[in-house]
Amino acid sequence: MTHKVDLWMGSVFILGVGYICAVQAYDPKVCVRVESVPYTRSEYRMRQEPYQKHSFWRGWETKYRPVYGWQDVVDYRSETKQYCCDGYEGSISNCKPVCVGGCSGNSYCTAPNICSCKDGYGGADCHPICSSCGRNEFCLNPNRCACNEGYQKIHDEGDCLPVCPEPCGNSSFCAAPGTCECIVGYAKSVSNASCQPVCSPECGSNSFCQQPNVCACEKGYQAEGEGTCVPICDAGCGDHSQCVRPGGCECKAGYALGEVGNCLPVCSQGCPEHSSCLTPSVCICDPGYTMKADRCEPHCPQQCSDYAQCTAPNVCECYPGYVATGEDGKCEPNCSQGCANGFCFSPEVCVCSIGYLMGPNQTCEPQCSLNCVHGECTQPETCSCLPGYRFQGSSQHICEAVCEKGCEHGDCVAPEICLCHVGYQPVENVCQPVCETSCVNSTCSGPDHCSCLEGYEHSSNSTCIPHCSKGCEHGDCLEPEVCTCRPGYEQTDEGCTLRITSTTASISTPFDDSTPFDDTTNPAVVPFAGLLQLPVANCSEDCPCWNEFDELGPLTNAKCVKVCRDSHDKPCLDLSECSCELSTGQLVCEGSGDYSSEEARYICKTPKQGKIEAAKDSSKALGWLRVVGWCIAVVSLVAIVVAIAVKLYPKYASKRAYQVDEAIYEDTL
Repeated sequence: MTHKVDLWMGSVFILGVGYICAVQAYDPKVCVRVESVPYTRSEYRMRQEPYQKHSFWRGWETKYRPVYGWQDVVDYRSETKQYCCDGYEGSISNCKPVCVGGCSGNSYCTAPNICSCKDGYGGADCHPICSSCGRNEFCLNPNRCACNEGYQKIHDEGDCLPVCPEPCGNSSFCAAPGTCECIVGYAKSVSNASCQPVCSPECGSNSFCQQPNVCACEKGYQAEGEGTCVPICDAGCGDHSQCVRPGGCECKAGYALGEVGNCLPVCSQGCPEHSSCLTPSVCICDPGYTMKADRCEPHCPQQCSDYAQCTAPNVCECYPGYVATGEDGKCEPNCSQGCANGFCFSPEVCVCSIGYLMGPNQTCEPQCSLNCVHGECTQPETCSCLPGYRFQGSSQHICEAVCEKGCEHGDCVAPEICLCHVGYQPVENVCQPVCETSCVNSTCSGPDHCSCLEGYEHSSNSTCIPHCSKGCEHGDCLEPEVCTCRPGYEQTDEGCTLRITSTTASISTPFDDSTPFDDTTNPAVVPFAGLLQLPVANCSEDCPCWNEFDELGPLTNAKCVKVCRDSHDKPCLDLSECSCELSTGQLVCEGSGDYSSEEARYICKTPKQGKIEAAKDSSKALGWLRVVGWCIAVVSLVAIVVAIAVKLYPKYASKRAYQVDEAIYEDTL
């Protein structure tokens, strides 16, 4: 079945192509195209038909089964259609060409966008064609001529002539439609457009063209040689005047009418002073003057001197800024202010002499090649010092300030002004040394340097103590060469020797101010008066420096405290207020207004060898005490921690057991 259909469609296609070729060969304006056209046909085929089937396991379900029968099927077939080709329009039986721009009235469209002229017409614009037309004619229709606009034939014969609506005047003719022109030898007048005769060359002034190339003088004028017309003055004209119009005279150029009616010369630019107008624009100088550069200058037979000028005949005067000097009357420049250290070169201009230069105030100032330091240049290469300054050494240009009272340890920077060196300060205009630390029993002799007074010696950089040349063992040198024995000693020829007396002293102790000291009462505390009899190294009054002591030991940052020797030792320890504690070897002092208001303990900072050993034993004992104390503290802390743990453990154990039981119960569930 399908094979037959394909064979039928192939036959139809071949017939259509043959038809198209036949049509195109018959009429080229008609074109053919093949189109695919849908149509419906019946076809026997299978299709799937749904149906319901019941199953024990799945219940009702949809199944499909094949069903055969006829069905409509859409197919396509080729058909041939005719139409007017491109560039043509209309029905296929009458396809006409199309010209997009259209064709003119004398043409028609013969092919797409191609126009052709009608019979009797030609050219690009398809104009009518005539075999021959006369002058001023045009081809109106094929082989038919007509006059141009504005032209017409006389009695319908001959050439076409121009037509002028208004008649042309004399000496003119109608040359073009509505246009009149003059005949040869005449030209139109500008004023009234009439034709007037033309003279070549043109007629001169005071004349007119009477006929072509024929001139005539106007009334009141007469012809003069070479065809010019001049006015006629019957009475005649005077000198330097001329007849300019009939019966009228005027002065010639360069002259003007004078007061008496005569013509005088005129100098338009005027004449300079001391001159008069001789002829038009020509001046002449008065007697005694000569013309120079368009001006009349006075003439002096004897030439004037330099910087002078001749102001009048035989009179010479100096230029401004110059004055006549001497018997010869020569002119010299004048400087009203004078020219000190120079000379007047020109009016009010001075030129300085050698070694001088013009200053800002227009005066000649001396110059020095070397700069004058603290001075001024008073003469060329000569410096003078300013007040309060003098030349430095052998220098003749450097000046230094002068301080009449001297400037030791400083620099004189200005007259009577002294700037002290570092470490010095001005005191009553004198540079005195500065010592940051006050000098005791000494004077400040240099920056931070103290010099001891006579009879004193240095105990430190800033402190001097009295000096005893013979020594002062077991005593205090309170003044130069004055030794005061300590308590328990007495002054002898051999110096301070031990006083042979009882050891019991009446000096009050820190515990009881009214009870004499008795070593049987408190053997651990001994007043200082009895220390001289006791072998206690740390409480010896020979210790040069005491160090404050507390429960942790000696203070490492404490300053050295000395024993009071005299009123200059401040701060210091007053041994009369102190007692020695034999059990520790420490010096116990009550408070005083000079140092402290509370009880303080001291230990010798730099004891002798025996004292050092005692101090070491004491420090060792204190060290063991510290170790024992730390051990007690650690044991106490451990005991507290154990007690807290013992107290809290039963609660924690019971809570842990409860959590385990609860977990076991949950697992069983």
